Amino acid sequence: MKTSLLNTLCSLGLIFFGLHMSSAQYLGFPFGGTAPATSTVPGNSIIIECENFDSSDAAGTDDGANYNDNSTTPPSGVVGTYNDKSSANLGTSAYRVNTEVDISDYTDASTGLPVTAISNGQGQEYQMYTVQIAQDGNYTMSLRYATGGSGKRQQLFLRSVTDLSTVHRFDDSEDLMPTGNSFTFMDFTSPTQGTTDLVAGTYVIQSRVVVNGPNFDYITITTNSVLSNDEFDNNSITFNNPVKDIFTLSGLNGDVEQVVIYDLVGKQVLTKEVEQNDAEFSMDLSTLNNGMYIVKLQGENVSDFSQKIVKE
Repeated sequence: MKTSLLNTLCSLGLIFFGLHMSSAQYLGFPFGGTAPATSTVPGNSIIIECENFDSSDAAGTDDGANYNDNSTTPPSGVVGTYNDKSSANLGTSAYRVNTEVDISDYTDASTGLPVTAISNGQGQEYQMYTVQIAQDGNYTMSLRYATGGSGKRQQLFLRSVTDLSTVHRFDDSEDLMPTGNSFTFMDFTSPTQGTTDLVAGTYVIQSRVVVNGPNFDYITITTNSVLSNDEFDNNSITFNNPVKDIFTLSGLNGDVEQVVIYDLVGKQVLTKEVEQNDAEFSMDLSTLNNGMYIVKLQGENVSDFSQKIVKE
């Protein structure tokens, strides 16, 4: 898999979905109490029903809370799991009737099966879904929808659970193909943004209406490939983790030429050359902000080695 970000061979969870610090921006919790986790088997998929947006209680039992904010990124420190402009549920479904999100029942004309979907969507409305990426790997996100109109668009953001910064946009600017009517559903995957590499951890999906009209049935996340931990398990390299200021590596061989630090979006933030006689290598990380980073060893004959570390 072509990436510097994701050759990691030992996983640490970024953040457990039950832990919401007082400084965290996002204050929602997974519906049902447990975040859906992606498959670790390449080719397998999970489905997140669009009506199962996050709750505002830790047990995941309530009907969510309205941000009442049309911004692309939800406001900081506000309890909310969706934005809906109408003051009541305008849908026809008996599912989660106490929410302001509009939820309706249909019979899918393409399959003949019953569908419960987000309906009556207005521009700038959105729902939030906590999800766990179970293993470093490559993933595709798709959206099942129905619309009789043309020029309809939907945004699918994958956001950090701590500050709602954008990790990846799985859909942003491409038009949804008309399906013929509001009850014939089909899948859409962005041909330019729909697939990306991701680091294991807990994230938030934001499904946001750009042009009003479509009904949304579910989100699919397909695991295309994952990274093995086997090679690192047999490696003699040791290091301190978490890191206060100085990162130290022991057990390097003469083939390692440099140590490179990346942030979680794949940007190289620090590099240091390794001297051939370095029995113990050290690197000053004091200039980096606190958070998660990827350490990668590079050299002509160096087998893949990447590791997540926490800078405190």
